[in-house]
Amino acid sequence: MKDFIDSLTDRIRNPFLFSFIISAFFLNWKIFVTLFFQSEIQLHKIGYLSFEQFVLERLNINNYLFYPLLIAFAYSIFIPIIKELIIVLNTFLSVKRNKWVVKLTKDSGIPYSMYFEAVESLNKTKEQINKMLDEERKHSEENVNLRIELGTLKNDYINEIESKNYLINRYDVSMISGFWRLTYDINKANPITKDYIFSLNQVSSINNINRDLNMIGQILNFQFNQDNNTITFIVRYTDPTKSGKSPHVPCYYELRKVGDVMIGKENFNIDVNFKKIEEK
Repeated sequence: MKDFIDSLTDRIRNPFLFSFIISAFFLNWKIFVTLFFQSEIQLHKIGYLSFEQFVLERLNINNYLFYPLLIAFAYSIFIPIIKELIIVLNTFLSVKRNKWVVKLTKDSGIPYSMYFEAVESLNKTKEQINKMLDEERKHSEENVNLRIELGTLKNDYINEIESKNYLINRYDVSMISGFWRLTYDINKANPITKDYIFSLNQVSSINNINRDLNMIGQILNFQFNQDNNTITFIVRYTDPTKSGKSPHVPCYYELRKVGDVMIGKENFNIDVNFKKIEEK
């Protein structure tokens, strides 16, 4: 059904066939009006016994064939010529109009050439603005994609850290509580030795003469890496006279625990050795 309708539409669009049908309809309009709008009673009143009699008396070969063919041929031949003439006329009028405008604007305050330059500049500015907007839209989309990727990487990193149990929080400073002997520059001939006690996030020095305890600092950010047995923490010394350390510069320790010994670095560049000792 659809193919039939498409075929019929194509045929109707044919200029020759379309003009033939229209001209045949208008040349025989009384027949079509009577067939569609007159009743048989009305037909009898004007002296006809049937529609067939009316059509046969009205119908002639000139009206339904020759004249429509002639009109169709004329339409098919002359209409394209008329269209081309109209195009030529419009072009001619457009050229004349442009010359007329140029003539009127020749002696005006703004030359016609400057007007066209301004229009061209405006069009270029519009193109640049549209290009900038497109680039900004593109960068905005890229930023959204980067934020999504960054969020995904962040979540993956957090999941990996949690799965591998890095820096396990269940270990606290109590695992290094007790008495420790700190030795500086363990690879030198005359290393420096000090005794400390770590207790409840506090660092106390031990007087080597009477074994008195003096609280000299606090332990911060204690962390233990179970994978490589590494301990990291910060000591903020509060008493520079007893510790010899500035209270404004915390000391960072990164140590590897092996039994009762912790070996590593203080502030990344000083070799230190913590050895657990018995309370005396």
